[in-house]
Amino acid sequence: MIIATAHIITALQTIVMCNVDPMAQGVVTVGCIHGGAAPDVIPDVVELQGAPRAFEGSVMQLLRVRVRQIVAQVAAGLGVAAAVTFAEPSTPATVNDPALARLVRETAAALVGPQRVRSDYRIMATEDCAF
Repeated sequence: MIIATAHIITALQTIVMCNVDPMAQGVVTVGCIHGGAAPDVIPDVVELQGAPRAFEGSVMQLLRVRVRQIVAQVAAGLGVAAAVTFAEPSTPATVNDPALARLVRETAAALVGPQRVRSDYRIMATEDCAF
């Protein structure tokens, strides 16, 4: 199962480069791997945990579809069973209130100067404030 898991993780990392327009950002992260308890025993089960993230709902949906497809196809090719579940509801991208963002930008510019304020900066960090 460890080898199959490694193949799945590698294949998942191709999703964004092969399926997402470079101008529409997305990421598929595998952040946890759990499997096995001894160095000389092949585990029966390995669990991965990760998160797809995107700014656009259509990209998020594409990432989720491709994760399911790739896991199923790689597992089938290696003769192992695999299942994919996503936390529901998934955390949507955070969209700042335009008026509040403008106020913060103007206040920051007044404090540190406009040349030190970036208003075009987006990150793929996960958070719980989008709901």
